Amino acid sequence: MELVSVSDLQIAFPTEHGLVKAVNRVDLSLQKGDVFALLGESGSGKTVLGSAIMRLLPDNIRLSGSITYSGKDMMALRKKELRNMRGKELGMILQNPSSALNPSLTIGSQIAEVFTQHTKINRKQAYQKTIELLEQVQILHAEQRIKEYPHQFSGGMKERVIIAMGIASNPNFIIADEPTKGLDMIVKQSIVELLKKIASDKTMLMITHDLEVAQEICTHIGIMYCGELVEVAST
Repeated sequence: MELVSVSDLQIAFPTEHGLVKAVNRVDLSLQKGDVFALLGESGSGKTVLGSAIMRLLPDNIRLSGSITYSGKDMMALRKKELRNMRGKELGMILQNPSSALNPSLTIGSQIAEVFTQHTKINRKQAYQKTIELLEQVQILHAEQRIKEYPHQFSGGMKERVIIAMGIASNPNFIIADEPTKGLDMIVKQSIVELLKKIASDKTMLMITHDLEVAQEICTHIGIMYCGELVEVAST
């Protein structure tokens, strides 16, 4: 069953020197249960493509083509409808957790917000769910750690927090953008094992430079070059 479909997608950014094409006529289809790795050098359009599926690109872009999720036309949805879908049906694990997390808010409040925004549970229940989620991503002493701030967490632990936020509302489809970037080998392997566990019952698009990670986790691989999807095959 097709869950995500991208057809003839073109994305360009206006600059003082004219339009710069970031994605050029990309077609991509993800079946339910696929774990798809999107590889390519920096600047090839991987993150732009992932952000387009989530409709998280700036308003001034030039975008054409079609994006559907579970039969819904993502291009036609209003902002309120998109906000309701993001985090609830669509999850995103952002790259660079140090900048993705708000340094002035506790870890607990940032994750609990996902629950309060997308479910009907109260704040106390949201914090209890947050503790359970941090334990699920293997953060020790979670009841204490929810009161701490991002600067009190290591790089690997912040990556786990970002993963927790991405899966908090149990979305069907997850985009993971460079989830192992900048991690040492030991931490990286533990994150890979965690992602494998998450991906076992989800549909996932993983954006990465790491062929080794793609081989271990993903069912299919696509290669992007100069904004084009030049090759797609099974892992």
